[in-house]
Amino acid sequence: MFQKALLLTLACLGAPAASAHADVITDWNEKAVAFVTPKMPPPQAHRVTAIMHVAMFDAVNSIDRRYRPYLTQLPAAPTTSREATAAAAAGTVLVKLNPAAAGEFKTTLDAYLAPIPDGVAKAEAIKLGEAVAAKILEARQSVAIPPGAADLACERTMGRRSQRDQGLRKQGERQAHGTAD
Repeated sequence: MFQKALLLTLACLGAPAASAHADVITDWNEKAVAFVTPKMPPPQAHRVTAIMHVAMFDAVNSIDRRYRPYLTQLPAAPTTSREATAAAAAGTVLVKLNPAAAGEFKTTLDAYLAPIPDGVAKAEAIKLGEAVAAKILEARQSVAIPPGAADLACERTMGRRSQRDQGLRKQGERQAHGTAD
């Protein structure tokens, strides 16, 4: 009996474990945040990640059709790979919004799509993700942040905060020393 239990335990330990598959949305969020955080001021970084998430949402929702789309809902078969669709949408947005890093994002996208079995579901998913991303990017062109505008907005906000903080600090010092205005 002991030998059977030992053999069963060893067989289970030696068997290849099913690979855990991370969530495509959080995977691409991490990739985008890791890229934009050191390279862009917060308003531009948030804009890039927001556009990426909207593209992923509308792409996957084109398959599931459970929610009202943000902008577009393209025709898609229910068998279309949701994971490949979201990855293609995210990769397309990041490539278009960061042309200097296009090669890096294309390589990342190819590596991400590699484990997904080739076939109609994957091919259609990639087309769908790219098409939805293109529509989202086209719509966002009209509200593009001009270069330097985000920096100026940050400086203005930080300047106001700094002035306000200095005023509060002076007021606190006066109260601490018993002097008033």
